[in-house]
Amino acid sequence: MKLKQYRTYFLEKLTPLYDSMEAERFFAIALEELKGWKRSDLALNPDPPIGKTGHSSCPVWMIKGL
Repeated sequence: MKLKQYRTYFLEKLTPLYDSMEAERFFAIALEELKGWKRSDLALNPDPPIGKTGHSSCPVWMIKGL
């Protein structure tokens, strides 16, 4: 699965609870915490594959059940 797909899902779940800028920031924080990716990394590779190695590789686990 690609990062854009996770981002879309993440924002769909969070924007009813937070404004869009906050939801975007939470997504960036999740990526940095879980994958070690900073915004500058994503500027160089904007849609990297996430992988299927479990919850630790997927930022969506943070919002599951919302």
